[in-house]
Amino acid sequence: MYNNTNKIIEIERNNNENIEKELFYKYLNKSEPIVFTKFASNWEALSKWKDPNYLINIIGGEHIVDVNKCSFGGYYKDIIKMKFSEFISKSINNQFNNLGSNAYLRNFEMFEDFPIFNKDVNCEIIFDKDKHNLIVKRAFIGSVGSATSFHIDTGDNLVTVISGCKFIVMLSPNDSKLLDFQKSRDIEISYVHQNDGSSGGGGGGGGCEEDDNGIPLEFHPAFKNCKYIYKTLLRKGQSLFIPNNWIHYIHNISDDQYDGNHNNLIISVSCWGKSIYDLVVG
Repeated sequence: MYNNTNKIIEIERNNNENIEKELFYKYLNKSEPIVFTKFASNWEALSKWKDPNYLINIIGGEHIVDVNKCSFGGYYKDIIKMKFSEFISKSINNQFNNLGSNAYLRNFEMFEDFPIFNKDVNCEIIFDKDKHNLIVKRAFIGSVGSATSFHIDTGDNLVTVISGCKFIVMLSPNDSKLLDFQKSRDIEISYVHQNDGSSGGGGGGGGCEEDDNGIPLEFHPAFKNCKYIYKTLLRKGQSLFIPNNWIHYIHNISDDQYDGNHNNLIISVSCWGKSIYDLVVG
């Protein structure tokens, strides 16, 4: 059995309520992940979005959404179309057995289609628009157990949890080349709550659901050649900076004790800072 224990690094946490752009760009320029535990503490979404009816009343129960199975086997192979209210109901009641455990509303363009939601979050302020002149904001809604396999984003990402909890594993660009990607997909990465390093952010001390399936990160064979493995539990109101080109795995789990989230909805907002020049030249 492989032992990755000495390779695992808890992602650093910053507990300041006011995050200056200079601090954010210090991590960005070093290409280092960081958790801001209180950056989103005043967002209205933290209180409003915990009621699914708030979302349904604005979006509309009949609104058709693209539900993604997250197999990353091709966009159209992964998509199931359904009414938004049906997706919410099935997510709350864990009724996606026919799709597997990965039914997920990914990259939901709710901020463009329903601009009223923009006042509920305030993630753009962290980006310097002289450096990131394209800001893209999307929502992610999934049930407990939904996940995305290792993947790379197309920009610098600040992801904030609105409800529930996310178990996140990250690898630097150097270590991503050493990941056994097939084993990371074939063998589930289990999570066991111990010390997630979040006590300074108002959320340590238990509460996250434990998973007995798969193999823990400490002994997972997919990482046997990696030098460092970064991980964190990201909870309600906490934000994680994911540098561009860092490969990452995200698993949605419940956090009833900390979040009071009894409806099984795991909701997050991703805000990507991109450069139009880099996109055109790249």
